[in-house]
Amino acid sequence: MKTISRNLILLLVLVSFNSCSELLDCIVRTEPVLPNKTLEIATVGNNYNQYIIAEVKNDSNDDAYFYHFSINGDLPAGINYNISDRRISFYGVPTNPGTFRFTVLLTIDYPNDSYYEDNDGIFIDDNRICFGDKRTSKTYEIKVQ
Repeated sequence: MKTISRNLILLLVLVSFNSCSELLDCIVRTEPVLPNKTLEIATVGNNYNQYIIAEVKNDSNDDAYFYHFSINGDLPAGINYNISDRRISFYGVPTNPGTFRFTVLLTIDYPNDSYYEDNDGIFIDDNRICFGDKRTSKTYEIKVQ
């Protein structure tokens, strides 16, 4: 009797999802990740170029997501950043020594093909019922000598 009840519950759970990937999303959460990375030490007056690549945990197609970065804190004078897809690059020629800490904030949006418009004109995401947190952040530092 227990086996029949358990199988029936499992069948109901499986039927309530449109695809296996949705069920997998609920078991293994999909979420953005910033790497644990130590940025190289910069030298005053010399070119500097480092980068961080974000990813979506538990999804092999993390290039399909839209990545939105922002930075809180101070970068060294002379160092700028550029965002391209899931990569944020830090580049330039630092002008002052010191240790500069900043936080990278990352928000991701689901791939476009998971949305559809309902009869009321509202966009519904039917492929990410159990998507994990859409946001993450990590603090990094650039030391300039």
